Amino acid sequence: MIKKLCLVIAFLFCSLVYSQKNLGVFAGLNYSYFTDGFAKQINASNKFGLQFGVLYNIQLTNTISFRPKGVFSVQGDKESETTAPFDLNQVDHKLTYLNIPLDFKFGNKIYIITGPQVGILLSQNKLSENAVTLKSKYDYGLNFGAGFQVDKLFFEVGIYQGLMNLFSVPSTTQEEDIRNGLLKFTVGYNYL
Repeated sequence: MIKKLCLVIAFLFCSLVYSQKNLGVFAGLNYSYFTDGFAKQINASNKFGLQFGVLYNIQLTNTISFRPKGVFSVQGDKESETTAPFDLNQVDHKLTYLNIPLDFKFGNKIYIITGPQVGILLSQNKLSENAVTLKSKYDYGLNFGAGFQVDKLFFEVGIYQGLMNLFSVPSTTQEEDIRNGLLKFTVGYNYL
């Protein structure tokens, strides 16, 4: 996984040298939750967190650009308070990630963004004694969102669906595979 990530970073660095590009910063809120499938939220309570980071916009055509980002993001479940087919205390985690979205932007003033994302776990805090242990310090999934730009200022909303099973939780009928889910709102500024 680390070797593949290094290859992607090397490819991006080579691309940066030969394209029109600009640098930006952004910050915002995220609404994180855990899922037990693609876009299936489990009945655990959700958590609002902060995110901030940098982006590098590489113009590929007049309306398409590649926008890799580095994002510090606080995610996870806050507390358990509703019913589910398993003990929700097992998914009580506060997770801090360094996420690396590799998004493509389609459009100029009003645009959509989509692409894969890789996350590296920086820290985890189990909020319950019964909380299960994470399977991996990595996460990967897909982003989809939209935004609009006014001069150098931009506003974006998006959703992230994790594809990596973070942990498995025994339930009354079967074992549930739990993944990350995230809604996000960001405000940013392009420097160049």
